[in-house]
Amino acid sequence: GEHLQRGDSILIHGGTSGIGSTAIQMAKAFDITVYASAGSQEKCKACLDFGAEKAINYKTEDFVERINELTGGKGVNLV
Repeated sequence: GEHLQRGDSILIHGGTSGIGSTAIQMAKAFDITVYASAGSQEKCKACLDFGAEKAINYKTEDFVERINELTGGKGVNLV
């Protein structure tokens, strides 16, 4: 399986769900760079409040394109 390490990055879909918000907080605790997606600006703000580095509104932005921009084309280690 895939193992994340300090300094890796992750994209969490549905960042404001119970599992999503917990995953954001756990990943941050392990020094993982967290990007999250959500379906509204309010939910994106909540993702940031939970600790996401950046939040992407998937209804108004192409998250694949946005992740490539945010990571300089490297993408994330895990989705």
